Amino acid sequence: MKKDDLIKTNKNLVGIVIETTKDNIKVIDTGNILQVVSNMDFDEKITIRHLVAKNKSGDEIKEGALIVIRNGVNQGKRCRVIHVYRQFVFLFNESFIRSCGICVESTDNCSIISKNDTGRVSLTTRKPPGNADETFDQSEEITVGMAFTLKSGPLKGYKGIVKSINKEKI
Repeated sequence: MKKDDLIKTNKNLVGIVIETTKDNIKVIDTGNILQVVSNMDFDEKITIRHLVAKNKSGDEIKEGALIVIRNGVNQGKRCRVIHVYRQFVFLFNESFIRSCGICVESTDNCSIISKNDTGRVSLTTRKPPGNADETFDQSEEITVGMAFTLKSGPLKGYKGIVKSINKEKI
């Protein structure tokens, strides 16, 4: 299991992985609460993709959509949908610093800005930054919120998170 995976524990807690260690998993659950779960309590990784949920306006919300939060502490923030699980959406916005950019909201508290999956860039169509001879794993995609480690250049070994993706820059 890795960062941003959707998991279920044997205590029926569903959440998104924020960080993994040898003994524990940090998860933000559907109640938007940061939990530390023992690896022994891990039940399964939820692998269902392309789930769609509807908000109270009848708009379909799916993975990759750009939404705005209607009410609450994060009112007015624009976020990218990472996962959809029942009536909950797991969202990414770099301003959610305390939770590694992740927030969970009810679909009824979200309005669609864009249904397009513009937050994903296929590695098969992109040239890698820096060394043009460098190759990527063709099955992997770069997504906003994805963790990475620099493999070359003066900052080699540094870890980071993709904050935004433009036409030519990540």
